[in-house]
Formats: sequence, structure tokens, C-alpha cells
Amino acid sequence: MPGAAGTGRFNADKFNRFEYIKSTTMGNSSKFLAGLIVGAAAGAAIALLLNTESGKKVLADLKDAAGKTLEDLKNAAADFAEDAETAV
Repeated sequence: MPGAAGTGRFNADKFNRFEYIKSTTMGNSSKFLAGLIVGAAAGAAIALLLNTESGKKVLADLKDAAGKTLEDLKNAAADFAEDAETAV
């Protein structure tokens, strides 16, 4: 039987399984390492925003901008509702 175990011949099925396991394991390790690096960078950025004076200023500016955007959205929704009522 060609390729049977113990014959000393190349067994393509075993080789393919080994390559599949190797490729998925290496892929998972790379993804884990990338996730670890991204998580560390995000943690460092958050720490800077929360612990420095300039970071606190940036957060305050972001909150102001978010509040203004929320008001603009509310106004736009009210205008749309009014236009929809007059159209019907």
C-alpha cells in the first residue's frame, strides 16, 4: 500500500495534517501577539488621557464636542419630524 505508515514512503495525508495544525497554531499566536500589542497601546493611551493635565483637557474638549453634536442631532430629528408631519 503506497504511503502507508511504516513503509518509509512519504505520506501526504499526514504531512497535510501537520501543515494545517502548524499554520493554524502559528496564525493564532500571531493574532494573540497583535492583540496584546494593540491592547497595551490602547491602555497606554487611556492612561495618558486620564492622568495628565493635557489629557484631561482633551477629554473635556471631547465631551463638549459630543454634547454639541447631540444637540445638533436632536434639532435635526425635530426638524425632520416637523417636515414629515407637514408633508402628510
